[in-house]
Amino acid sequence: MNMTLSMIHDVEASLSNFQNKNLYKSGLKLFQALNYPVIPLDIAINQNFNEYYLNFDKKILFNPIEYNFMKGISSVSLLFSINKEFFSSTQIQFKDDFFSQILFLAIELNSSKRDRSFDAHTITKILNKMYKHPIFILFFHDDHILFSAFVKETTDEEQGGEVFLSNWYSCTEIDNESISNLCNLSFANQTQHSLKELYYDIIYSMSRHYYIYPDSHEYITYGNLTSELRTSIIEETIIEPLKTIIELSTENSKYYHNLYNDDYVDNNEDIKLLVTEDDDLFLIDLDVEDFSDVELEVGKIDEVFEENSEGNEQSSLSDLDDAVFDDPLKMLEWLDSEDNE
Repeated sequence: MNMTLSMIHDVEASLSNFQNKNLYKSGLKLFQALNYPVIPLDIAINQNFNEYYLNFDKKILFNPIEYNFMKGISSVSLLFSINKEFFSSTQIQFKDDFFSQILFLAIELNSSKRDRSFDAHTITKILNKMYKHPIFILFFHDDHILFSAFVKETTDEEQGGEVFLSNWYSCTEIDNESISNLCNLSFANQTQHSLKELYYDIIYSMSRHYYIYPDSHEYITYGNLTSELRTSIIEETIIEPLKTIIELSTENSKYYHNLYNDDYVDNNEDIKLLVTEDDDLFLIDLDVEDFSDVELEVGKIDEVFEENSEGNEQSSLSDLDDAVFDDPLKMLEWLDSEDNE
C-alpha cells in the first residue's frame, strides 16, 4: 500500500478540517489529500435537499417513506467527477455510458447515532436512482465520516443492486488504524485500467469486511468446531460439554452484528425505491379500511350467485342486463332488490 508520511499528514489535516462545518470544502480537501484528480464542481454546494432536488427532472418522485429518509439530509454537495476521458485511449474502455463518469458527493446526515448507518445505506440507494452514472458518497455525521457506493445488478430489475459501506471514522480522535484504512483509499492504490475498474476498486478498498468476505453457511456452522475440539484436548479435562453445532453457528453468525452493533446493516433490507408513475402514488394514500366496503359487496354478489345456482332461475346473473354490470348504482339497486325478496 502506498502510504507516505506526507499523505498521512495531509489526511490528518483534512480530517481536522471537518470541524469547520463546511462539508463541501472539507470533502474536497480529503480527496485532494488522497491524491484524487479533483476539479471542483460548483453545481451544488452545501444545499438542503429541496434545493438540490431542483437540479433534477420533476418526474422523479418519492413515496412518503423515501421522503422521510431524504429529510435526514442536512446538506448535500457535488464535489467533483472523474470522466472516462481521464484514461488514455490505450487503456481498457467499456462501451457502457453508465461508466462514462463517477460523481463524488458529500452529505451531512441529521440522524441518531443508532440509525446513522441504516440511513446512509437507504439514502445511497435512493440517490443512485436519481443519477445515470455511478456515485461515490462521503457522509458526515457528528464528527465522523463514512463512504458509501452502490453496485447495480446486471439484470432488468429496476431496484436490483447492493450498497457497500465503510466503517465510520472519527475526525477528532484519529488513530493509526483509521489513517491506514483511509490511506488505502488513495487514488494511487486503485487500478488505472478503466473507469469501471476504478469504481469497483474504490469500493473494494473502503468496504466493511463482511461485504467483501461474506461468511459462508458452512463456515458459520463449522468454522470454530476444530478449535473447540483442539482446546479441549490440550486442556485434557473438559470443563464443560462441547457446544452443539447449533450453538456454535449461532455465535459465529452474530460476530459482525456484535462488532458493529447499531451500525450493522447489510443488503437484506427491503426498502421500496422511487415511484416514477403518478398512478402508483394513489396506492400510498389507501388505508386498509378503504377496502372493507368493496369486500362486503363482492361477498354479497358471491352469495347471490350461489343461491341462484341452487335453482332460483328468476333472478339469475345471466339474465341481467349488461348495463347493470357497467353502472355501479344499478348494481347496488339490484342487490337491494335481492335482499328485499
